[in-house]
Formats: sequence, C-alpha cells, structure tokens
Amino acid sequence: PEVASLVILVLGAFSAAFWLRRRHERAYLLFAVVAGLWWVRNLHYHVDHPEQAWSWLWFWWLTHASLSWILVVSWFFASRFHDRRRPWLARGLLAFTAAVSLASLPVWPWQGDTLVLQHLCNAVVAVLVSVVLTHDAWRQPSRELWAITLAQWAGLALGVHDLLLVSLRITPESVYLMPYASMLLFTAFLFAVQRRYVGAIEAVEQ
Repeated sequence: PEVASLVILVLGAFSAAFWLRRRHERAYLLFAVVAGLWWVRNLHYHVDHPEQAWSWLWFWWLTHASLSWILVVSWFFASRFHDRRRPWLARGLLAFTAAVSLASLPVWPWQGDTLVLQHLCNAVVAVLVSVVLTHDAWRQPSRELWAITLAQWAGLALGVHDLLLVSLRITPESVYLMPYASMLLFTAFLFAVQRRYVGAIEAVEQ
C-alpha cells in the first residue's frame, strides 16, 4: 500500500503539472485530485497512528471520509469520457457526501457511530456511481468508460471483502484488499487518459 500510494502520488503530480499548462483539460485535474485522496485514504495502512485521542479521531475521520470523495471525483472523471451529463446527479452526490462528511466529524456527541455512518455512505455512493456508469457504458459504449466501470465494480467487491473482515464475518488472518483497488482504478484512469492523448496526436497527424 505504501509503494502504491507513492507511485499514485507521483502520477497525480505529473497530471497536475500537465493540467497547469492545459487548464481546459479538466480530466487531468480530476486525476490529480483522486491521486491525492487515495494517498490520504491509504495512510492508515502504513503510518503510525497518533497517540493523542483527538489526533487519532481526526486521523481516522480523514482517512475514512476521503473514500467517499474518491468515489465522487471518480464519477466526475468518468463523465469526461461520454456525452451524457447529469448535473442533478453531480449536485446530489456532492451535497450527500458533504453532508455525511460534516455529520461524521469527530466533534459531535455520536462519535462512536461515525465509522458505521461513513461506511454506509461509501456503500451507497459506490453502488450508485457503479450502476450509473454501467448504464452509461452500455448505452454509449467506449473502451475508456468500460475500463473505469469495471474498475469501480472490482473496487466495490474488494470493499465488501474488507467490511466482512472488519465485522469478523471472515477469518481475521486475511488481509485488507481495499488498497489494491487504487491500483485497479488508476490503471483504468491511465488507460482512459492514454487513449485520449493518442487520439489527440492522431487527429493532429490527420
């Protein structure tokens, strides 16, 4: 997870530098944002947890809340590769994720339930985004969109495995698989960006 996070962070920095030169190519900005969010998400797999109680609570809130925003930004990234726009869905995802992130802040009396709330939010957003992407990929087939859609479903399956592990429904000797979902998703992202980049070069050559 640590090596994967560093590689993804470097790719995100490269994408951000590319976006700074071509501001209208927002897919590269979204790529960089997702890279930063995944780096934050994977911190609790390889970083020593804070010893102070308040730091520990904020650390766990940050690493868990970041997953919801990864799903939302991934949706915006995938929407760059098809013509169907859903502004109502985009606003709804942003509002819902922001509301849950605020409600799960470690400053409220119900702090003990925040982890469950965040996982439920992640599950709702993940299923919704995956279903909508599957519908769009079926209606308007493209290799880029199908790659991202399949990576989303694979990440959802890995997330279910980790939830079963946390709830002790499977043997605790198993390993967490969610960090590897980032590798699947970024492979799909790189594939989509590479095809767009090559397509632009071929258009110039023609």
